[in-house]
Amino acid sequence: MNILDVNGLKVFHGHAQALRGVTFHARKGEIVAVLGANGAGKSTLLGALSGIYNAKAGEVVFNGKPINRRTSGYIVKQGLILVPEHRQIFNTLTVQDNLLLGAFHRYNKDKSILYEDMERVLETFPALQGKEQQTAGILSGGLQQMLAIGRGLMANPKLLMLDEPSIGLAPMVVAEIMTALRKLREDGTSIILVEQNAAAAFKVADRAIVIERGQVVISGKPGELVNDERVQQAYLGRTRDQAGTVAMAL
Repeated sequence: MNILDVNGLKVFHGHAQALRGVTFHARKGEIVAVLGANGAGKSTLLGALSGIYNAKAGEVVFNGKPINRRTSGYIVKQGLILVPEHRQIFNTLTVQDNLLLGAFHRYNKDKSILYEDMERVLETFPALQGKEQQTAGILSGGLQQMLAIGRGLMANPKLLMLDEPSIGLAPMVVAEIMTALRKLREDGTSIILVEQNAAAAFKVADRAIVIERGQVVISGKPGELVNDERVQQAYLGRTRDQAGTVAMAL
């Protein structure tokens, strides 16, 4: 069953068209990777899905409800949560306060269970344990990224959207974050993962789409896409033989 259906989505930034009829879907309990070069429209797509940008045309249906003409606040309350690029944590606040801010829309209703939810976030990212009272701005880049994802989890998402979570991070930290995403999927959270690191994304994704110039140009399972010459050259930087080795590892 699909948790998200996007049909013919068109978005403009001024006179420039950023999305040109994007169509795809995400099923419940799966990770969908979204690949594309800088400027392809990946972040605009996430912004449109989360209500930051207004669509000129098209339809977005989340969990059976049309949301493309709804506010960001409404969309968050439905359980569609964006973890933005560059983390955007509150540097002067503590780790704990950053996490609690992720649950601002449910604070009054769910106040009694928020600290239980926080414990689950810390179990997902053990590296944050014991740092709850530290100022977020002094954390390493990897810990800040974990905190940003954890803040998103505090919103109790049905579908979590992540914009370039691996950017600027060491390979070991990227692997730790991808392992956490796998666990979240196993626990029932659907995920849209926007990435330029195709190799990392393919290791966790159930399906993937490639966006170029605001359009979906390729879609399929990672094991299929890794053998596509366009994907190999543009996103994996490998020859056909090298890509075959990657495919065997997926």
